[in-house]
Amino acid sequence: MAQDAPAAQTVPAAAPAASQPEEIVVTGSRIKRPDVVANSPVAIVGAEELELSATVNVEDIIRELPQAAPGSTPGMNNGNPGVATVNLRGLDDERTLVLIDGKRFVGYDSEGIVDLNNIPAPLIERIDVVTGGASAVYGSDAIAGVVNFVLKDDFEGVQFDYDYTNALRGGENTHNIGITMGGNFADERGNAAIYVGWTQRDPVSQGDRVFSESAIDTGSGGPFGSSTDTQGAIDTPLDGRLGFLQNGDLAPRGARRFNFNPFNLLQVPEERYQATGIVHYDLGEYVTAYGRATFAQTQVDSIIAPSGTFFSELAVPFDSIFLTPQSQALLYPAAGSGLTQQDVFGNPVCFNDPSLNGTPFDVLDTDCSGALGVGDSAKYPLGRRTVEVGDRITRNRTQAYQVLGGLKGDLPWLEGWSYDLSFQHGRTELSRIFENDISKSRFQAVLDASSLSANPTAVDGGPCLPSAPTGCVLGNFFGDNNLNSDTAAFIALQINEEIYTTQDVIMFTVDGDLGESFHVPGASPIGLAFGLEWRRTKSDSFPDDCYQTPDCSIGFGSTTSVRAKQTSKEVFGEILIPLLEERAFVHSLTFEGGYRYADYNSIGGISAYKVGGEYSPFEELRLRILYQNAVRAPNIFELSQPLTPTLDNSVGDPCAGFAEANNAVPLPLDTYTRDLCVATGSPAGLFAETAPGSGVWITRQTDVIAGQINSLSSGNPDLKEETSKTLTIGGVYQPSWLEGMTIQVDWYRVEIDDAITNFDADVILSNCYNQAVNPTGDPNQQLCAFVQRNPLTGGLVGNPLYGLLQPESNISTLEVSGIDFQADYTMDLGNSGRIDFGFLGTYLEKHDDRQSVLTPTNKCKGLYGPVCNSPNNSVGFQQRTTWYVGDFYMGYRWRYIRATDFEDAASVVSDTTGHIPDIHYVDATLGWEPSDIEALSGFRFQIAVDNVFDQDPPIVGQSAGPTDQNSGNTFPGQFDTIGRALTVSLSKKF
Repeated sequence: MAQDAPAAQTVPAAAPAASQPEEIVVTGSRIKRPDVVANSPVAIVGAEELELSATVNVEDIIRELPQAAPGSTPGMNNGNPGVATVNLRGLDDERTLVLIDGKRFVGYDSEGIVDLNNIPAPLIERIDVVTGGASAVYGSDAIAGVVNFVLKDDFEGVQFDYDYTNALRGGENTHNIGITMGGNFADERGNAAIYVGWTQRDPVSQGDRVFSESAIDTGSGGPFGSSTDTQGAIDTPLDGRLGFLQNGDLAPRGARRFNFNPFNLLQVPEERYQATGIVHYDLGEYVTAYGRATFAQTQVDSIIAPSGTFFSELAVPFDSIFLTPQSQALLYPAAGSGLTQQDVFGNPVCFNDPSLNGTPFDVLDTDCSGALGVGDSAKYPLGRRTVEVGDRITRNRTQAYQVLGGLKGDLPWLEGWSYDLSFQHGRTELSRIFENDISKSRFQAVLDASSLSANPTAVDGGPCLPSAPTGCVLGNFFGDNNLNSDTAAFIALQINEEIYTTQDVIMFTVDGDLGESFHVPGASPIGLAFGLEWRRTKSDSFPDDCYQTPDCSIGFGSTTSVRAKQTSKEVFGEILIPLLEERAFVHSLTFEGGYRYADYNSIGGISAYKVGGEYSPFEELRLRILYQNAVRAPNIFELSQPLTPTLDNSVGDPCAGFAEANNAVPLPLDTYTRDLCVATGSPAGLFAETAPGSGVWITRQTDVIAGQINSLSSGNPDLKEETSKTLTIGGVYQPSWLEGMTIQVDWYRVEIDDAITNFDADVILSNCYNQAVNPTGDPNQQLCAFVQRNPLTGGLVGNPLYGLLQPESNISTLEVSGIDFQADYTMDLGNSGRIDFGFLGTYLEKHDDRQSVLTPTNKCKGLYGPVCNSPNNSVGFQQRTTWYVGDFYMGYRWRYIRATDFEDAASVVSDTTGHIPDIHYVDATLGWEPSDIEALSGFRFQIAVDNVFDQDPPIVGQSAGPTDQNSGNTFPGQFDTIGRALTVSLSKKF
């Protein structure tokens, strides 16, 4: 956890010195230069800041930067892939490129996203965060920016580190132990270092905190929960949704809901082992060999509420021993002979009154015998929460390694030029085990076994299915606590998936300058860098048979196997041309340019470029401008994913009548909607006009379940690259009259065209069935074409073979703009030490997302919700102050997040859930590094307190955003859900 982490700071350009400074490579360019300033805005988190923050997971400190939005975090429970990721500017993880020492790290799956758990925090020298496109320098994926972890290459000695964090409210402890060893060898021609570490973090349940122990409805602010409850409920064609009482009778459900919050986690547990080795050795005057090997094994488990049938269509026997005469009469009304049809759920029926044929008031007689009895059954949407099986647990185990080797040095025949040749190979193995789901086929077998016609001697607890492990699975799903442990064990399901991702990169770069023979008169030499890169990424996923079978796993859904690879061959170059130096009103004027061309086996050739420059009217002030055209090639997943049944978030199906929020009371539809529903696949017999010619229709078609709807997602081999235009204009000011002060201001704008995404479920439904968008009710309209309804039920839930088609497409446009402000000041207090002051803030001017030309632009600045996702606060900053005096240091960090509102304010009547007020967090740190006590020499003791004032997170309810981000009635990835936490750190260097 990040404690008193000072604001990230940009190190200013150094003043000219009498001696020639060492030239270095700055993140954002491959051209060496004598300062650490690039024309791209770069925030630098130094080693001192990492020590002050007692950083165990580097994701923590990056996530809290104002330029970042939550990616995969410890607060993500539902859908947590077992990793930690970074998301710059809120443009999503896949648009942020992660580097180690300027080179790519292997991704954890087919999307190529890097797991930050693999980065060894104690070996980090600094973290460079470049916001804005950088594809001309680093290639694809750097649309939102680059995070470059620069590792220490000169460590000497042995250092032991231990960090212990305790949540003072209880429920969470974190232990971190690390040993770093290193030193020079071969007469200091080489250096080698190795780090080995272990981390363990305890889980925190939503039931452990008052604000999250009960689910809250975003709209009303009242109780919320799932309609799939422990008593069992059923959607009937005549009486709507009914719930089972203990004795098997049926009664109206009312407002009963299942509170899933106490089962879910606010913070997922983690256990991690890490080992990283770094070495370099001078083979000769012009050759240095270097290498790095990184290994990490991480176990992250997520826990969500017990599974259930979630109103899947299941056949309920008429002669089940667990149905009473009352429930039989409601499920199977008395029937006479007549025309055989299908009821609203696709079952064969006969009718008493032919005038009701095909309406929601059909009566049932499965075998059309004129009487109901043994052997008859009918399919109904059945909802039963199987708490007896236990919580659903996803065990994510990741093993990742990368080995890198290379040669670098000066070119012997060309003074001032150097080269770097490297090869790297990385592989990630992600194993996922999904425990305690339920098998739909076995659930149906248990229902069938309760039929007297199937088991004439069946009694509760008697023999039924010889194939069951215990010899009997006769189970009663009707009523609370009526399911026995044998049946629970029989229907329990475990599924698994293995994902293997490999990445190979060969890169050769050359950089230098053209010397005195070729330069602008009166200016420094022209700098150049160019190179070649070959990269191959391969991903193979192997879900087991059940996980690949739709309708096998009810609670975890299904997926498909992906086996694909992608290669690219790239050439790139940069130029830095000093134009004027040391003239009147021109301290320096420089032009910068860059270009990269990449040839992909999947999409062909793509290119990126940058142009810009810097102008310094006098030494204290440096102005800069940079325009970058960046690209992102579609990744393996986006290109190759087969059609996969899954789920998407949705507020409701316009054609449905069993609205959860309305307790399954029929909802009226107008004729336009009814006709379009029929034209897009709903059976006409589902709808009944309330009165002839009234134009008002009712339907018994089932609505979304638990806020989710069936999705048929897929990749698209015809995708092309995303493109972005990034413009940054800013400056750095170092006043001579205030030594130690640096001020940096940058305005940025990032526009992304042809962004790869799929249409959200609600975008499809709200635009297909919207008369203003689709005035003629055309079922072939582009978005209507994505609606694939079940021909028997008309539904988009239940049978996973039907739902909304959501192929990846180049359809979206994104735009973000704003101002970053940064100030750093070091004040020398003489005998009283020194004070370091840092401020890092951002103002969000615009955050727009338009899914396609068919949809309106979502203006998400200052908003949160299902469309805008987690809060897009317009202002955020960190301010830190640290006082160093003698052997002691103390400081605080103040983090501010401006207020935001729910995107659909009209739908919220609560005074709290529709608005997040201004948030202020204060953390504090106290440390001691004894220098005068010989026995304690080399020790460092530190105590840090997160969230000093023990502030609760804002309460927004359970439908305020996507389920992976909005959980526990708040946004755990963005706000502190743990409360006041104490971290004790001990370090000893020998």
